[in-house]
Amino acid sequence: MMMTEVIILETINLKSSIKKAIEWLDGKTIFLDLPMDVES
Repeated sequence: MMMTEVIILETINLKSSIKKAIEWLDGKTIFLDLPMDVES
């Protein structure tokens, strides 16, 4: 059975931070912009 790796990465909403996150994740992630009330 193949295991799926899940990484949750939160960044501040700055272009430079988002760019670094995308580079770090190497394009292997789906980004979801969830509403604030979804946070636990």
